[in-house]
Amino acid sequence: MSVIARVLQKIQEEKAEGVIVVPVWPTQIWYTVLMELLVDVPRIIRKAQDRLRLPHSEKKHSLKMTLMACRVCGSSSRNKEFLEKYYRLSNNHGGSQLEVSMQASLRNGQASVVKGIFVSFIQL
Repeated sequence: MSVIARVLQKIQEEKAEGVIVVPVWPTQIWYTVLMELLVDVPRIIRKAQDRLRLPHSEKKHSLKMTLMACRVCGSSSRNKEFLEKYYRLSNNHGGSQLEVSMQASLRNGQASVVKGIFVSFIQL
């Protein structure tokens, strides 16, 4: 199990809330869990040459993936509340939820469908 999956599992078990910075990687098994734990819209972090540094030196890390910051919570009622509020604010009147049986993401990872609700990420 990956470190990210273990952190998400711990958040669920403890009903904890916090911010996690992860790669935008929709094909990973933990990605669906991450999306279901959201309590705010994910923020895409722009790539920058000096964004990350190696811990043992001042050398710059060669970041190949896009990162995103996600506010998550292990409380299912908080997750449901966020999705309902987001749906009300972003849905055009008379529209309907997307009919999907599982979480889906756009190819570029800039949005996701979570429990039938399209969530568009914010660029920082």
